[in-house]
Amino acid sequence: MNSESKTVQYSHDFNRPSAIHYPLHPENDVHYTYGNANAGNNRVGRLVLQEDGSGAQEFQYGRQGELTKTLRTLIILPLIVACNKMMDNRWA
Repeated sequence: MNSESKTVQYSHDFNRPSAIHYPLHPENDVHYTYGNANAGNNRVGRLVLQEDGSGAQEFQYGRQGELTKTLRTLIILPLIVACNKMMDNRWA
């Protein structure tokens, strides 16, 4: 394996990160998804989903762009655990 293939690779769409690739541990790769023109919960153009080796995080936003809700899904084989946290520190 040459040194270039061991380098962590960052991908971007315009100025936003879209992915991180770890060649030696691809199970830890990270993928980012942004809201399209039809996205609800004020997510147009904002980070909607982050997926990595541990699971995923989904984000929702308020009218002023503030983060209002995070849904965290953990993959702990053989279980999948979901945690839903409101930004005022309440668990839903």
